[in-house]
Amino acid sequence: MRRLEVSTSGKWYLVLTIALGVVALLTANNVLYLAESLLLSGLILSGVLSERAIWNVNVTLLPSEVIAGEESQDRVRVRNPTRSLFFCIEVGQWKGKKRERWAYFPRLGAYEERVQRSLQVFPSRGLNTRDGIYLSTAYPFGFAKKIRFIEAPDTRLVWPGPRQKKSSAPHFNHARRAGAPTPILGEVRAFEEGDSWADVAWKLSARGNGWWVRPRRPEKVQSTVTLELQGTTKAE
Repeated sequence: MRRLEVSTSGKWYLVLTIALGVVALLTANNVLYLAESLLLSGLILSGVLSERAIWNVNVTLLPSEVIAGEESQDRVRVRNPTRSLFFCIEVGQWKGKKRERWAYFPRLGAYEERVQRSLQVFPSRGLNTRDGIYLSTAYPFGFAKKIRFIEAPDTRLVWPGPRQKKSSAPHFNHARRAGAPTPILGEVRAFEEGDSWADVAWKLSARGNGWWVRPRRPEKVQSTVTLELQGTTKAE
């Protein structure tokens, strides 16, 4: 399957070719006929060279494990089995009407094989499917991009990316409440959220085995009872 995408310069080239051809027919000028022939020859030459490139180049994807949100480690291998020299080869995958480029090869010599890293990034995890692979080139004049679609359906598993790691440093509660319990000497426990910074065993925590705090023993609260006695006076 083929597709031709005409560039802006290619559209102006076609307009010039058609306009010059009309003028040549109306005036019967041999110089204009010659110019028109050169313009048409350029179109034919561009079509032939681009078709040779996308028809003869072989492409192979060397897949690897892919992780969502990270650059792919896939490799794209292209090979030129002919003695011809090809330029501006673009390789990618297609699904429906959407295309995604894998790699771009500015030059591919005779009988040359080149490997390049894929530029794919998979945004989300899950199964990623494709309908096939495409090759395209705008060589030699850039008038249009000729695309060859190769049916090669495939499904790949995209692994989830690493979750954002939480900070291992505890968030200390600097507020001290009145009547706080007193620390128990000789005893430690792992840090828990809500512990006070004053209870951290800094020397032990500095060894790198996590954060440790000294547990506290609740203080005894002494209750005070106040009895107010008011005498009553009799009215005379």
